[in-house]
Amino acid sequence: MKKEILAVGMCLVLVLIVFSSGCVDTKEKEYEEGEGGGEVTSGELSILDHHMDVEGSSVYVRGHAKNIGEKQLSWASVDVKFYDADGSVVGTGSDYTQDLDPGETWSFEVWYYDPDWEVDSYKIAVGSCW
Repeated sequence: MKKEILAVGMCLVLVLIVFSSGCVDTKEKEYEEGEGGGEVTSGELSILDHHMDVEGSSVYVRGHAKNIGEKQLSWASVDVKFYDADGSVVGTGSDYTQDLDPGETWSFEVWYYDPDWEVDSYKIAVGSCW
């Protein structure tokens, strides 16, 4: 019984920390088309370039993102949805970094294992908080 109470208490503390840190974003992420689409920007983070590579059964979306704001980002993420030829989501993936300074560029890599060779395209989004 004491363990359950302690676990609930720790969860509440974690929730309070996350809400007070400014990292909770209630806005839905806006995904942009992959493969050479335009610059993807959300808040203080901008994806400068991105592309998809297939290596065996692995699919990678690689590129560069930049902190275009005036504050250090404590958390920055790139999120990818992978689609088959029919436009159905077959998987998702993310990469993140911490403490990205203003003007600093980050090389990201989002990986997805695709043993059935289903991935045909992707969409990409960014997220950040300070």
